[in-house]
Amino acid sequence: MFRELLARAPQLFNKHILCVNLVDATAEQILTTVTGCFANSSGGIPELGLGDAEQTMVFNAWERHLLLWHNAKMLRERAHFMYFFLSLVAFGTALSSVLYANAEILGDLGDGTAVMFGKILIVLPIITALVSTIRTRLR
Repeated sequence: MFRELLARAPQLFNKHILCVNLVDATAEQILTTVTGCFANSSGGIPELGLGDAEQTMVFNAWERHLLLWHNAKMLRERAHFMYFFLSLVAFGTALSSVLYANAEILGDLGDGTAVMFGKILIVLPIITALVSTIRTRLR
């Protein structure tokens, strides 16, 4: 606390020296004595314990900047992953529907293959819609 005062107001700190008995005096008496010593000076300084507001403000701003930068980087990576996953599932849906339609026209589908393509063509659009909704909500 006194180093902070020395940094903020060295001329006042050097002119006003006062002895306080820390053993017999209470914390309130000590604070009243020290505050009164600086309050009677001509220029005056802010209250004890205020700290360097400018330095604290700059540190807080940088801390917030770094936190926001880290969060933005993490969310950007997550968004890229979801976009590529969504593109891959959409491509798979389109490819499956084209293959199913061509096989249906040519009559090359067996019973097991038709059932498999039918399930794929039901599940892939649902997955695409789900991932698209999640991606939209996370914006």
